[in-house]
Amino acid sequence: MKKENFLSFELSFLVVGLPILFILREYIPISKNIFTYSIMGFILLTLINYKNLVRLKLYSKIPIYINVLLITLYTIFLLNLMYSPSNSSSIYVFITILIYFALLTREEKDFSIFYKYILIISSVVTVLTLLTTPLDLNYWAYDGGRLYVGDTHNPNLSAFTALINILVIVFYLLQKDIKLKLYIKISFLVVSLGSLYIYFLSFSKSAIVGLVFSLIYLFPRRLLKNKKFLINIVILVVSVFLILIFLPAIGEEISNKFMVLNSAYDAYFYGKTSNLAADSAAIRHQTLSNVLPILKDINLFTGNSIFTTRADFPLLQVFTDLGFFAGFINLFLMLIFPLILIIKQDMRNKILSNDLEKSKYFAVLLYLFNLPNLFLHGTPYEYSMWLPILILYKFLSWKKEEPYV
Repeated sequence: MKKENFLSFELSFLVVGLPILFILREYIPISKNIFTYSIMGFILLTLINYKNLVRLKLYSKIPIYINVLLITLYTIFLLNLMYSPSNSSSIYVFITILIYFALLTREEKDFSIFYKYILIISSVVTVLTLLTTPLDLNYWAYDGGRLYVGDTHNPNLSAFTALINILVIVFYLLQKDIKLKLYIKISFLVVSLGSLYIYFLSFSKSAIVGLVFSLIYLFPRRLLKNKKFLINIVILVVSVFLILIFLPAIGEEISNKFMVLNSAYDAYFYGKTSNLAADSAAIRHQTLSNVLPILKDINLFTGNSIFTTRADFPLLQVFTDLGFFAGFINLFLMLIFPLILIIKQDMRNKILSNDLEKSKYFAVLLYLFNLPNLFLHGTPYEYSMWLPILILYKFLSWKKEEPYV
C-alpha cells in the first residue's frame, strides 16, 4: 500500500471508522477495551513521522501563533484534567494532541486521497450497521428510541456517520472528472438510502443541521445548470418517493422526525415541549438558562474548575470551566479562525483538478458539518470535536492560494 493510501486511510478511520470497531468487538472473544484501544493506539502511533518529529521538521500552512495558541490551550486542558475524576476526558485530550503533532509531521500530500477513504469507510460502516443491527422501528421504540451500534448507547455516532456518508457520496458524484459505471451508481444509491434509513433510526438534530450547512456550501448556483447533478437528484427523489409509497410506515416515521425538528426549535429557544422526542432540546434550554447567569461571576483566569457545568455547548463550557482567557482562545481556534480561513480561500467555485484539492474541499465540508456540535452537543475536551478543525488546519493554507485549474 502506498504511503498516501495508508495515511489517508488512517486519518479517515479516525473520522468515521470507530463504529466498525464497536461492531466487530461484539464478535471477538477478547476484552472490548483492549481491542478498541490497541487498534486506535496503532493508528495514532503509525500516523506520526518520527524522523520529522525528532528533527522538528513540521509542516504547517497556518500562522505560527495559531500553533502556539493550540499548544497553550491543550496544555491548559491537560493541567486542569489532572484534577478531574473524568479519566476518559484526559485520554481524549491526549489523543487530540497526538493527532495534532502527527498531522504536523506529515505533508498535506500524504493525505491526498482522504475524501476517498471517507467514502469507502463510511460506506462499510453503513453496510455493517445494516447487517448487524436491528432495523425494526418498534425494536428501538422499546430500547431507548434511537439506533446505536454495539454497546455504545450512542445514537449520535450512528447518525453523524450516516450523514457523512451521504455528504461524501454527493460530493463524489459532483466531480466532473470521475466517470462511474452504472452498477457503481446503483451501489451508491443503495448505500445512501441505507444511510438515510440508519439516520432516521438514530436521528440527531445537530447532524441534520450540519448536513444542511455543508450542502449550502457545496451547491453553488452553477450546479443548477449541471445536467449530471440534476439527473442524480431526480433519481434520488424518485427513489425516496417510491419507498414512501410502498413502505408507508417509513414515510410516517420520516414525517414524525420532521415534526421533532420543529418541536426541538421551540424547546431549545423557548423551553416549550409537547413532544418527548424533543425533550433533549428542552433540557439543553434549561441547562443553558442556569449557566448564563453565572458568567458574570466567573474568575477571569481559572473559571469555576473543570466540569462544574455542562450545557452541551462546548464553546461556552470552556468559559465556565477554565475562565475567560482559555474561553476566548478556544472560541478563536474552534470558530473564528476556521471561518476566516474558509472565507479567505473560498473554494466553492474552484475547479478541483486532483485528489489533493478535492480533499481540501472536503475538509471544509467536514468542518461545516461539525459546526453545530460546537453549540449543541458534547464537551470541548472530546477529540472528535477537534478532529475536523485540525484536518481543516492541515489542508487549508492561510496564504491566498492560486485558483485551481
